[in-house]
Amino acid sequence: MKISRILLMLLMCAQLSVHVSASAWTITGVELIEYKIPRTSVFRTAKGSSSVTPGIFVVLSASSANGQAAEGVGDMLPRKNVTNEPMSDAWPAAQQMAELLIDVSFSGDDLVADRATVVELMAGLKKFANAYRLSYSKPPTKGRELRATLCGFDVALLALLGDIYDKPLHEVLGETRRDSVRIAGVTKSLGLSSSDAQKAVAKAHAEHRCVRLKIGGDEEAELGMLRATALAIVGMRPDLEIFVDVNQGWKDASHALEALGQIREMLRETNYQGRFICEQPTREDDFEALAEVTRHTRQWAQEDPFEILIMADESVWDLEDVRKLVALDAVDQINIKIQKAGGLMESLRMAEYLHEKKTDWEVYVGGVLMSDVGAWANHQLGYCLPRLDYMTGAVPRRAITVNPATNPLLYRRGTRTLVGPNASGLGTGLDREALEPFVLNFHQITTNSNESEN
Repeated sequence: MKISRILLMLLMCAQLSVHVSASAWTITGVELIEYKIPRTSVFRTAKGSSSVTPGIFVVLSASSANGQAAEGVGDMLPRKNVTNEPMSDAWPAAQQMAELLIDVSFSGDDLVADRATVVELMAGLKKFANAYRLSYSKPPTKGRELRATLCGFDVALLALLGDIYDKPLHEVLGETRRDSVRIAGVTKSLGLSSSDAQKAVAKAHAEHRCVRLKIGGDEEAELGMLRATALAIVGMRPDLEIFVDVNQGWKDASHALEALGQIREMLRETNYQGRFICEQPTREDDFEALAEVTRHTRQWAQEDPFEILIMADESVWDLEDVRKLVALDAVDQINIKIQKAGGLMESLRMAEYLHEKKTDWEVYVGGVLMSDVGAWANHQLGYCLPRLDYMTGAVPRRAITVNPATNPLLYRRGTRTLVGPNASGLGTGLDREALEPFVLNFHQITTNSNESEN
């Protein structure tokens, strides 16, 4: 759907009433780079499998009145199985959204005001996204359109401010609340064998807080795999947690409680005494089902030497969903994905609301298949969340054939704590030479000609 620049500006004008006159910094160029990087192994979940890591990098260029240059990078990660967002919708929509950012200006000397400009810009882009006519046969519910595309712009704009003010992105986003971020676990693909699960426990023994496993397929085989996992933990490190992600695979409360009941009996038999985390056992739109499952597992915990805790993932898109879950006291934990939230700013709002209303609920930051460029955004978010219990969404990405980050994520020696941001903005630039063989499409807009190049 082609929309003229004039109409696009009209869509935004209710929110964006700022900065078209000359000022200290002006966005002079927007680049969009669609890519597809092969993975070294297939990753499987209950919702599907993938052998590639696709996305769209957005690069914002800005110039100051005295000739200085700044850059902000973001990674759009549209996923049919996460945001109901195919590339066939994200790519043309991103091109039209990019036109709205050319010639937008920032003061460069008032971070609060400039961050407010980003808020206004994103409100306008969201309004455009919600009006965009999607081609996908399974679109998200109304108001959730093109969330991963929006996320890329959100990150790039905040990273641009970071480069302008010479601050890491998390200092632009909000208050810094911790000085390090530790990875809680690495996610294992659906269909893990019992022997591979035991190897995962051995690896996690010295490195992680939990063993995180994708399930929701063959329940009999998975029960055997979980038994092997529990036995390995009991014999090696009793405080290690089992963290399973069902990805809605059990559909309703009745099926979820039946499956969890079998797991409960197995955990008793193995003398497991840790915590067992179950992520999104039921359909994302059935909040009452989550609440029913949680009520039962909390009752079980009064009798068992272990806890089964319920986490919401697919049910959590934005602050409105968090409010509904809180009202029902539906879960014990929340998974925040910046792609579903539409960016870092909404993710932080969700976390701050939880910190105010449900201080006992744990907060997890998850991710999607991505490179270190995308993972850096999750890493930056971790520094300013009021509470952070689990982080896997910023794991250094090694299962792709090339990492297009100029500054890859690294662990501190001998730990699973990530090396902190040591550069302004996102924390990394884009390695264009490494990325070039995997580029599918390129789109550029510049301020001088106001014309696009494909």
